[in-house]
Amino acid sequence: MATIYDIAAEAKVSIATVSRAINNPSKLAPDTLARVKAVLEKNNYFPNAMAQGLVRNSTKTVGVLLTDIKNPHFSTSAYVLETLFFKWGYTTLLCNTGNELSKKMDYIQILASKKLDGLVMLGSTFSSGEIEQVLRDYMPDVPIMLSNMALPTQPMGNCYSVQIDHGVGQRLAVDHLISRGFRNISFIKANDTINTHRKVEGFAQAMAEANLTLPDRWLFDCDFDGILAARQSALSWLDRTDELPTAV
Repeated sequence: MATIYDIAAEAKVSIATVSRAINNPSKLAPDTLARVKAVLEKNNYFPNAMAQGLVRNSTKTVGVLLTDIKNPHFSTSAYVLETLFFKWGYTTLLCNTGNELSKKMDYIQILASKKLDGLVMLGSTFSSGEIEQVLRDYMPDVPIMLSNMALPTQPMGNCYSVQIDHGVGQRLAVDHLISRGFRNISFIKANDTINTHRKVEGFAQAMAEANLTLPDRWLFDCDFDGILAARQSALSWLDRTDELPTAV
């Protein structure tokens, strides 16, 4: 396998010129750049990414943390992120953490050792004091984008958050159902997260404003495997002989 020294010798240029052709091609004359690139391609030369990262102080790598790649929301988000980062010249390390706190924390420490250029965390399930502390300890200078979540205590200067108002969204959903004539409305909520609490509050507010109540038997908890959870809820309704909800 050719080395940078072999490339320089064959192209009849210095090692520094080969390095500029790889890392800063605009600094070279067009004919020199063309000659070096031809030799690079001929030898299938790929520079060592780790060495380049040390020189540039950048690995061109971004981590993406999510809890369940099977979840349509997370899988779509991961697809969009990977596509965009690749377009911008970055490699994506996708980590499917599950809901175990210890695994989430382990993944953050592992990614920290990769010298990332950035980290994206998807979902409010990462919003915990323990995870916040690991981020402070291991990624104090890495740009971190929090999607649909925020840190639970003090903000970090390297963290940025994009959120929606889940309470308003839930109220709009219930108001729509009520406007269509539905009254017996059930609610299936995901396991305990900050965003879930906001959704429950929005649901309860909309029901109260319409002078409607939610019987306990129509309130269901589920994990993040929403399709299976909804199926189990439906089966539990069908097993009963009393009144069924007309909307969910």
